Amino acid sequence: MMERTKPRDGVGRSDDDDRRWQVFEWVGETLSDPGAWATPPGGWKEALEYVPGDVLPMLAHRLDEARAPLPDEVEEQLKQVRRAAAMRGIMVRRALTAVDACLDAEGIRCIWLKGAALRSQIYPDPFLRPMEDLDVCVPAELLPAAAAAAGSIGYLEERYVRVAEEASGHPKARLISRSFPRVPLEIHGVPHSLQGLPPAFVQGMWERAVPLDGTRGAALSPTDTILHLCLHLSRHHRFALGLRPLLDISLAVSRWKEVIDWPTWCNEVHGAGASASVWLPLRLSASIFRADVPVYVMDSLRPESSAHSLLALARDQFEDTLELPGFLERLVGGQPAGASLGGASMWWRAARHLPNKVRHYAARIRFGQIPMTGWRRITRLARGRRRLSDALRDVDGMGPTEDGSE
Repeated sequence: MMERTKPRDGVGRSDDDDRRWQVFEWVGETLSDPGAWATPPGGWKEALEYVPGDVLPMLAHRLDEARAPLPDEVEEQLKQVRRAAAMRGIMVRRALTAVDACLDAEGIRCIWLKGAALRSQIYPDPFLRPMEDLDVCVPAELLPAAAAAAGSIGYLEERYVRVAEEASGHPKARLISRSFPRVPLEIHGVPHSLQGLPPAFVQGMWERAVPLDGTRGAALSPTDTILHLCLHLSRHHRFALGLRPLLDISLAVSRWKEVIDWPTWCNEVHGAGASASVWLPLRLSASIFRADVPVYVMDSLRPESSAHSLLALARDQFEDTLELPGFLERLVGGQPAGASLGGASMWWRAARHLPNKVRHYAARIRFGQIPMTGWRRITRLARGRRRLSDALRDVDGMGPTEDGSE
């Protein structure tokens, strides 16, 4: 299990945070080994309030597999979780099938990314992998044609953005649909997290792609999938995505451990200048979900001189991101700090460097409602985010990509 790295420091730490973290550790143990499940710390009611929603369906499945004797109200709550996940999964599957068919009709080759592929590759049931949107990669020159094809089934372009100039410059389209109102679609010319890698490596992902069951498209190869998941979490979101990405990595490693040529993969990761950015997610996934990563891989990718400091920075981001929404919610009823111009300026400077999900959540709370302890906690997360970016840039030689919605 992963030990807490931050002591109580007077910056918003509370007993509630400690209880929350005990539940996170219990979730990791239960998902790693459902046969060894135990009653959660604090009891079932409190535990289920703290479990992140993006791993709750998988937790419900594991407890059902273990035939855990649950209290009646808990069993009913988890049944509702599974039912809601199934309904959401049906909606996602309909959207994926429709987009896959329209791209195929136009002769546009595609690679399904992240949850769109993982749900059927590594999860016991596709419905157990929650998804907020669909991500698909097409050849960069065909992105406008792909967006037009999606438009034929009701997807409308929400925004069209170009990545930072220092990256490859390939565009990305984000579309929403009246036919699938809760399943946005993102079409990438190059997966955001792979931008900045050697062009030959990125081009090779098309040659290495594998068929994806149930679609006319493809998925990244096992080696590229694990690389993409790691870079997406470290370089793109700086560990500000909670438990689900680490669970994805753990399940992917378990699923493909025996078929991957790990020495060759490590050489490719080193050649891509991504060793620290890959080692960190693997290390955290092994700590929380006991990802069965070969010892050789961890030793090969480990940045000898900076492993401890990088791991501490990553853990800080991971912990604060999991705790901050609940922390801000508690502060709504606290003593407001007052909406001074200086305070507002501090908030917006910090908010620019916060993870998207935390920033959007915090934006729903009126400025004057957040006490000064809230500002300190928020700015600590933002500063840690910048420090982690700088540290990865120093070690790997390539800075994290800009945080976005991929």
